[in-house]
Amino acid sequence: MASQLGELAMQSIQNRPIQVRQIARPTDAMGCNLLFLPAETPGSLSVWLGVAQKAGALTVGDGPDMVEAGGIIGLVSEDGRYRFDVNLGVARRAELRFSSQLLKLARTIR
Repeated sequence: MASQLGELAMQSIQNRPIQVRQIARPTDAMGCNLLFLPAETPGSLSVWLGVAQKAGALTVGDGPDMVEAGGIIGLVSEDGRYRFDVNLGVARRAELRFSSQLLKLARTIR
């Protein structure tokens, strides 16, 4: 995983470098554009999601209640593969748009 993060950090999107940071507190999420919250995220998920929402960040997580708690994308392990759920209402409030092609791949859309 660490090597994959290192490779990601050496890339850019639209000539802007990708910065990968591990953070320990919800307040450290200010300024993030994408926040991954693993199932074992310490503390209250709602606090992390509240900070991310204020920052307008895309939130992705693999916890069982990610989308229900207000996250935008929830990763779900199904038959040895990962699928994803989308909370379109939260994405729209963050002014994030998803292509119809991507949404067709979603397991569920809320």
